[in-house]
Amino acid sequence: MLAACMLAAITLSLFSCDWFTHKKHYVNANHVLGKWTIDSIGKSNVTMVNDSGRNVLFSKPAIDDSLPITVEFSADSIYTMYKNDTLQLGSNRYYLDSCLQKLFIREDSTFTAYSVSPVGDSILIVSSSGEGIKYSMKKQP
Repeated sequence: MLAACMLAAITLSLFSCDWFTHKKHYVNANHVLGKWTIDSIGKSNVTMVNDSGRNVLFSKPAIDDSLPITVEFSADSIYTMYKNDTLQLGSNRYYLDSCLQKLFIREDSTFTAYSVSPVGDSILIVSSSGEGIKYSMKKQP
């Protein structure tokens, strides 16, 4: 009887814990709120990059400069971009679909979808399949 109880307890604990698997983190509306600094920029797994010059989340002139770029997502669905925390680069609307794990950023007159994956509480990976770019953003205190 004791052996059966111990076996049941061990089996239950192994299947209910995340000891051997990584728990997938889902992003919600509160997760993106606040100021984020772009830590790194790279190419996504997508091989084609859109060179049309279309306005993307972080425009090329802003990226080429060495000053840090900060993006602030507010609770009223407005995002604002800053260079070196002072010079405002622009602002527009955004919304987050937590079921799709997509961040929709208004660019010109349309919304562009970006995949969002949190890494803990302080790092957010934002990637655009159409542009082939991946942004790693670090939360500011």
